[in-house]
Amino acid sequence: METAGAWGAVMVNAKDIAIAKDLLGRVAAFTEVFSFKLFGSRARGGGSIDSDMDIFIVVPELTPELDKRISEAAWQTGLENDIVICTVVCTPEDLERAGFRGSPFLNAIAREGVAV
Repeated sequence: METAGAWGAVMVNAKDIAIAKDLLGRVAAFTEVFSFKLFGSRARGGGSIDSDMDIFIVVPELTPELDKRISEAAWQTGLENDIVICTVVCTPEDLERAGFRGSPFLNAIAREGVAV
């Protein structure tokens, strides 16, 4: 799958997109998802077979129980696909906090993230 980024077209492995969509389906089965993006080396098209998969998820409200369910879904999806999936989960309110808003981390996700 090819997707346009800030620096032009980036090739994202179709299998990576399929795995991310699988995880999105699992998470969406138990909570509303505002945003779900693949980011990091796999989104840039530079990931190796040993690279982990980084997923950024925005949900309406984040409780410890929900965070655990999302982590378990990521673990199960990763186990079934022989890949480590790392999730960063936050709420819209988290995105507005002064320490998070405009951070290099969020800027990188905005620049290179691939919406699933």
